[in-house]
Amino acid sequence: MSLFSVSVAAANQTVLDVHGEIVTYTPSGGVAESPTVVIVDPATVDDASPGVVAVIESASSEFDVRPAKGGAVTIESTDYTIFDVKEPRPGWLRVALKK
Repeated sequence: MSLFSVSVAAANQTVLDVHGEIVTYTPSGGVAESPTVVIVDPATVDDASPGVVAVIESASSEFDVRPAKGGAVTIESTDYTIFDVKEPRPGWLRVALKK
């Protein structure tokens, strides 16, 4: 692993340690797991796409199964469906959720 990769992984872990919350992620047709994520945008009303939208981010290593469209995330007993997943930087995922 390069020094850059080690530095990025350490920074990712620090973000999760300080700001992370445990949620439940269930892949479509899969088994639930409990990754630590950062809630970037809490649930808000989105006029462009009706429904409640939230955005979470996390290290990809937090997930046994990579999040994908159609999977489910539960945050504090509220269920969301994944509608978009992006990797804004290596080893880090941004997951958009819709209620």
